[in-house]
Amino acid sequence: MRPSSQRGVQGFRGPVAALLLSALALLISPLAFVPGADAATPQSAAVPGPAAMLDDDEATFVLLVNEYRAAHSLPPLTIDLVLMATAQQWTSVMSGRGTIFHAEDLSIGVPDGWAKLGENVGYAPVGQVQVLFEAFVASPLHRANLLDEGFDRIGVSVVEADDGRIYTTHRFMETTEAQPMSAMERAHHLMTRAPDEPTAARP
Repeated sequence: MRPSSQRGVQGFRGPVAALLLSALALLISPLAFVPGADAATPQSAAVPGPAAMLDDDEATFVLLVNEYRAAHSLPPLTIDLVLMATAQQWTSVMSGRGTIFHAEDLSIGVPDGWAKLGENVGYAPVGQVQVLFEAFVASPLHRANLLDEGFDRIGVSVVEADDGRIYTTHRFMETTEAQPMSAMERAHHLMTRAPDEPTAARP
């Protein structure tokens, strides 16, 4: 079943510009809740999950997200291998086109086991991870994804493009609890069912 979506746009101007979009996709029928994903073994309190697979910028984003959630008495998000892969694919699409936009269907490439999906995307000059994160926090729709109590998984991708910018996609997930799927099973699912390139969301 295709999720419905809510989108917003927030622009920031100044020496460091960051253009952002935020989407929150909700499953519209509780009858569609299906087997979920098992959390990976935490590597650290701030960046649980397969943190070794992240580059420096990606790890910094996850650290900032979880520190921000901790400051609001929320549990950290666990890194999810499938969300990392789908985020990487989408960031590559955006950086290749030199702009940011949303996937029409955030569930493409994601196996059964989720109740809700969300996405934050943005870009900023290379080296400005902190500034871009602060722009996310300053935007109500982006902040809503960061502080969503239901989300328990995250996948972050950062691509440094030839235009001197970093492009980033943050995918969020709320998992279901029935018949949990291990992280390795989820990764195998992704490798055996590669997602198609999503369609661009309407502005």
